[in-house]
Amino acid sequence: MNKIFDGLKPSFFHGDVWQTVSPDCINFIKSLIQEDPAGIDILALVVKSESFVVERLSAEQALNHRWIRTSAAGVIDDNKRHLFMKMVAFGKNCNQLKSTAMLSVAMGVSEEHIKPEIVSEVFHSMDKDKDGTLNADEFCAALEEYGIGHEEALSVFARMDQVYIHAE
Repeated sequence: MNKIFDGLKPSFFHGDVWQTVSPDCINFIKSLIQEDPAGIDILALVVKSESFVVERLSAEQALNHRWIRTSAAGVIDDNKRHLFMKMVAFGKNCNQLKSTAMLSVAMGVSEEHIKPEIVSEVFHSMDKDKDGTLNADEFCAALEEYGIGHEEALSVFARMDQVYIHAE
């Protein structure tokens, strides 16, 4: 185990690659690789490193670390995913008309009520061929990532596409 820690000098985290890594992330990594401080000259280590972690995190502490809790900035967070799954579950229990209406409302929410950067990020993550539109395959693949079956996703796409065509 000491051989692993011997290769990680305090200067290890100061290279170019670490310039884009958040201080919270670096602290998280350091807290996971910290050797048990028993028998270590802690004062000498503190002098060598400006951000020394005295004690290695437990698994529970690691899962509750600030970087883990906030590292999904710019990504759909668990609450939004949960809401999406509830909408899909609701749609499964409704007849097709209600389901289509619900999806149309969800897709037609005004920009005043949602963050455009999140919508853009979600759209671009779904638009695999980067042509600025979502085809059935791209839409279905995104829904399948949330556990929706291909046939059901295709049905949802067809209903949404039909609503869009009638709205023009």
